[in-house]
Amino acid sequence: MRLKLAIYACLLFFIIITNSPVLAQIHIEPSSFKLTLAPGETYSAKITVQNESGHGMQLRVEPEYWFPGNCQKKLASWLKIRADKWQLPARAQKEISLQLQAPPGMRGECLVMIFFAQEPVGKNIKIRPRIGIPLYVRQKGTEKIRGEVSIFRPEKTSRGRELPGLMIEVKNTGNIHILPLGLVNLKSKKLSENYAIDVNYRQPIFPQQSAKLRVGVKSSVPQGEYTAELKLFLNTLYPLEDGQKQSVVISKQCDWR
Repeated sequence: MRLKLAIYACLLFFIIITNSPVLAQIHIEPSSFKLTLAPGETYSAKITVQNESGHGMQLRVEPEYWFPGNCQKKLASWLKIRADKWQLPARAQKEISLQLQAPPGMRGECLVMIFFAQEPVGKNIKIRPRIGIPLYVRQKGTEKIRGEVSIFRPEKTSRGRELPGLMIEVKNTGNIHILPLGLVNLKSKKLSENYAIDVNYRQPIFPQQSAKLRVGVKSSVPQGEYTAELKLFLNTLYPLEDGQKQSVVISKQCDWR
């Protein structure tokens, strides 16, 4: 399950493209939606799908919950996309209307992927490659950035041998995604030497999910006994509104040699 979630997370920053030489030449604007809406607030936009290949194709729109959060409503009850299946000629483009209303009762954030699937060509072909864009929807005033560091220790092999690095496990205990970044400061126990190492996890961690971050220690750090101090900031892909605190700071320390 953890591997599956890691695979999902690494796809969310970018347009998701499966292995298709034709579909890889589809360009979609905008490449994502990041919305903060009041309860019941409506939003509408246009999605432009451009076929930059020399071949026509038949496409179908398939929106899906990716991480629904606490949203209990069926997706079709609050998200409308005015297109189902259509033929997109070579070098042509099509505009699609998107309309939504903030789901009632939702708190925090939900994530929807809007997929565009290429219909199979040929009788014996069943593969349907898809390309998708993320739609983040937050309920204004209900967002909570929270997290905890459940593991901060020297990295070890399965047999317990220490490796030249540190392992951090971060759990998202809030209700919107987080992006951890920060700094590990190695302080020598015997010498007046300090070494700073950046921590930057580029994939969103979704509510109630955990992720492991490996921090490599450079070979320039001499062998010895150190205290490792971690300062981690929990940010998001897009800013909070209403003057809320944009990041949460977590501090932790361990011994490293």
